[in-house]
Amino acid sequence: MGHKLVWTSLTLLALAATQVEAQKRFEPPMRLGVPFPAAWKAMLGVLQRDKWELVKKDTARGEILTGYRDYMSGPLTPGHLDKIGVRPRLPDGEWVRVRYRYDLSVSLIRERQTTVTVDSDIQALKRDFLGREEWVDIDSTGRVEKQLLTAFGQELYGAEFSLDKRRKGILGLPPIGEGRAPAKPPGN
Repeated sequence: MGHKLVWTSLTLLALAATQVEAQKRFEPPMRLGVPFPAAWKAMLGVLQRDKWELVKKDTARGEILTGYRDYMSGPLTPGHLDKIGVRPRLPDGEWVRVRYRYDLSVSLIRERQTTVTVDSDIQALKRDFLGREEWVDIDSTGRVEKQLLTAFGQELYGAEFSLDKRRKGILGLPPIGEGRAPAKPPGN
């Protein structure tokens, strides 16, 4: 009887953790009609072009973790924090800095089918009235994830790609390398 209770409790905890992780993710995984190597190369290209530090890059597992990047600091921090995250009420101090990083997964489904999942880890530095500072995890609004997925889609499918306008089929645009040229940054 005791073992059944333990296993039931563990199962419920695992389900709850899965639901919390699913609720954290703003953008669903992007499903692509391209082979894994093309998706992997495009994602690395976007991150390197935008000068992200890569803390972890594991091709075999399809995992990329970037370093933290400052988003905002100074007196305008609370307003900018609201743009990318859900700011908790702060009765005893002020928000002085915001940073974020990406946790990415590129997964092979079939030979010409890949999914890309983007999660962000947003933190805000809280300074209380006594000067103590503490990093606080912030829930994302999905803005930074959407920006990265849009840049990734444009790298693969060209400048006309938009997450808001999904096309017929998986994404509806032929991938670069099959008659399409890559998007060129403005001024190049």
